[in-house]
This record gives sequence, structure tokens and C-alpha cells, in this order.
Amino acid sequence: MPAPELLEVARVARPHGVRGELKVIPHVEGSAPFAQATEVWLSAPGRPPTRLPLRRARAGHRQVLLTLEGLGSREAAEAWRGATVSVARAALPPLREGEYYLADLVGFEVVSPEGLVGTVVEVCVYPSVDAVVVRAPSGALREQILSEAWVEQVSFTERRLRLRSLDGLVE
Repeated sequence: MPAPELLEVARVARPHGVRGELKVIPHVEGSAPFAQATEVWLSAPGRPPTRLPLRRARAGHRQVLLTLEGLGSREAAEAWRGATVSVARAALPPLREGEYYLADLVGFEVVSPEGLVGTVVEVCVYPSVDAVVVRAPSGALREQILSEAWVEQVSFTERRLRLRSLDGLVE
């Protein structure tokens, strides 16, 4: 059976309690990414992605507490501090019209009124704002905050992100 298409939905902040629960910070508010999931994938540098069955997800203030099969101690949970948490795309709630997953922007062409800016190579989720990392044709990396003030249009048919100007682009 092929591996499911995964989307990163959270990052592990730290262990919670002594029984191996993980406190995770979701990229979207609430526990919706975990509502239909029966398993999660944890990924950390230097370690292969690991699939763990999801026993329970409890929403807290700006966090979700995950109980995963196979993590039975604080020490086991501590080993995943800083890891990314992904779920199968098929387990995510359906999107409403005009909504999209940030991860789907990777590979999009970025243009401005001045012309080609580059290609989205990464998505960054910060506590107060989301951004994309854009690789310019020169190879330089720049970051663009995803805000109506700077983003004019996101076109999935053209796989293009159109900026209003270059004012929000940071090197």
C-alpha cells in the first residue's frame, strides 16, 4: 500500500505530563486537522518519518494535546520536541470555496507588476503570520508575508501567486 499524501499540520512544542502526551502547536487554530485522523507522522532532522496511531487529540489554548500509541513516557515524548506533525490529506476536513492549504503553494510561480519574482520553495508558519520563501531566478531566497496588503491573487489554475508590489518581500 503506498504511503498517503501528507500535509504538515503542526509542530511539537514539548511533552505534556508523564505518560507521553505531546503538546503541539497547530498551523491552524484548533484541533480540526486531527478530527478525522487515525494516525500522525512525526518528522525530525536526522530521523526517518515515523507513523504513530492517534489515540486522542484534545484542544487547549493555542495548542493541541496528542496521545499517540507508542509514546508511553515523558522521555519518549521528549525525543520528538521540535518535530513536525503531518496527517494524511484525506483525513483533513473539506475546504470551503476560496480556501487552500498553505503547503499547496510550494512550486507556485510568484509574480509582481514588475515581472517574475521567483518560485515558492517553502511555507513558514509563524505565531502571528504565514509566509512563503521564494527562490528568485538568481538563486537568492526572499520571504513574503501572506497578507491581503501584499498578495493580490492566488491562482490554482495557473499555479501562480500574484503580488501587489515588491514592498512586502524581505531578503
